[in-house]
Amino acid sequence: MASERIHALSSQYLQLTTRIAEIEWVDSQLPEQTNYLQDLHVKVAIKRSELDKLREKTKKEFQEIQNLKHFTVKRLAAQLTNRLDKKLKKEETDYLAAFEKEQNEKTILEALENELREATQLNQILTSQKKELVSLRDQLNNLVDSAFTDLLPESTLENEVTTLCAQFNQVAVDVNRYQSAEKHIGNARTTLSQAIKSLRQAHQYNSLDIYSHNRIMDFFERGSLADARKYSSQAQVQIDQARQLVPEIHRMNVTQGNFVFGVLFDNFFVDYYMRSKIESSLRTLLNSSTQLDGVYQWLQNNISNLGNIYTQMQNTYITKRQELSKERIKMFERVLNPNNTTLSTPNASDTPTGSSNNDEDDELPSYDEAIRQPAFM
Repeated sequence: MASERIHALSSQYLQLTTRIAEIEWVDSQLPEQTNYLQDLHVKVAIKRSELDKLREKTKKEFQEIQNLKHFTVKRLAAQLTNRLDKKLKKEETDYLAAFEKEQNEKTILEALENELREATQLNQILTSQKKELVSLRDQLNNLVDSAFTDLLPESTLENEVTTLCAQFNQVAVDVNRYQSAEKHIGNARTTLSQAIKSLRQAHQYNSLDIYSHNRIMDFFERGSLADARKYSSQAQVQIDQARQLVPEIHRMNVTQGNFVFGVLFDNFFVDYYMRSKIESSLRTLLNSSTQLDGVYQWLQNNISNLGNIYTQMQNTYITKRQELSKERIKMFERVLNPNNTTLSTPNASDTPTGSSNNDEDDELPSYDEAIRQPAFM
């Protein structure tokens, strides 16, 4: 029975819930710390930029003093106007003010950088604990589920989850089938366009001269026809691969005629016959290309519809699965704590915490009974 399994798993259950209770505060703290860290990065970048400007200003003020103290044009001009001492004093005052401001900003920047380093270390610790918390919650969910594995469902909710899971997996398979078929049809469209291009080239090389024949043009025509046949064959293979995945795609036979023999004979009638065959094959391939475009669009529409269904079913499944996890954890708490002592009933998205008592004579209540009863806090 499930109650026996729950008692057997009680030790692991308590270990997981205890550790989760110790670090679950990370859920709220990590986003705040991440935002704080981002703000610090911005502040440090701004302060570094301001400090660079102040350093340039300080250097400029210092250079002004040097220019006045040594023989320069500025010193000579100040001496001629009897303003050297006054100007030198002013420049020294400006330099000291700029230097003092630079040092103050440097102190502020160092403080911000220290704060940034500490915040980065704390963020790394919180990120590591968040990963641990996610892992622990997964372990707890797997542990709780293992107590009910291979047991007959006892509630409508569990039947719903089982049905939704099967439907969800089937939709996922269908999405993959259609996406793979779309890829094959897309490749077939590209390959078929190359076959059409080769046939058009062959049509250009084909000549109807009665009195002369260009062997070079025959050679080019033969090569283009061979390419057209090759590409047509490849397109047919790709279409067949798509049909194997999605049988709803109607059968298509791509023209793959062998025209190479025709260009080996040098006369007007064979040339005319070959031109007619090329034009006929070109029309057939163009028609096949149009059909492929329609199939490709049809596949894309189906993929889009299936994608919407997949998303809706995924959201529904996650919601129902969380509800089922809540009820299963409630039953864990009821079996391990029949006397209603202080225990917490966790959410599906949160992790349960608390302690429990084992009693081998406790019976597991039915799902419906557990659903009707309130959570034990």
